[in-house]
Amino acid sequence: MISTKIKGIIAIAGLIKKKLIIIVIGSIVAAYGITLALYAGFGGATLAVLWQGIAETFHLSIGMASFVVAVGMILFALIYDKSQIHIGTVLYQIVYSTCVDVFATCHVYSTYRWFNFFIMLLGVEAFRFVVMIVILTLKQKDGMIIQGSIRKLTALCIAER
Repeated sequence: MISTKIKGIIAIAGLIKKKLIIIVIGSIVAAYGITLALYAGFGGATLAVLWQGIAETFHLSIGMASFVVAVGMILFALIYDKSQIHIGTVLYQIVYSTCVDVFATCHVYSTYRWFNFFIMLLGVEAFRFVVMIVILTLKQKDGMIIQGSIRKLTALCIAER
C-alpha cells in the first residue's frame, strides 16, 4: 500500500513535469513569435532591439545575444533577490535562445512589405497567445518553478502592446 507521503511526492512530481513541459512548449512558441516579428523588418520590442544591437556589435546570432542579455539579468537578480530565480527561468532562456536561432534560419520573407507586416502580426499574436496560456494554466501559487519565466513573459508581452 502506498503511503500518503509517497502519493504526495508523486503528485508534486507530476505537477512539476507538467509545468516543465509548459515552459518548453511556451518557450518554443514564444521564440517563433518573436522571430516572426523581428525578421519581418518592422522593428521589435525594446529588449529585442537590444539583442539586435549586441548581435551586430559582437557578431553574434540574435539567440546568442538574447542568452547573453538573459545571463546578465539573471546574475543581477541573483545578487538582488535570489528568490526570483528558479529552474524555469534558466530553462526558458536556454530553449528560447536556441529556438530563436533555429527559426531565424527557417523563414524566407517576401519583398512585399504588406505581407511581411502580416507575418509580423502573426508573430506578435503567437507570442501573446503563449503568454496568455502560460498565465492561465499556471496561476496557482505553487508554481514557484515558473515564477521567473511568467514575470519575464508578462513584461515582454506588455512591452509588445
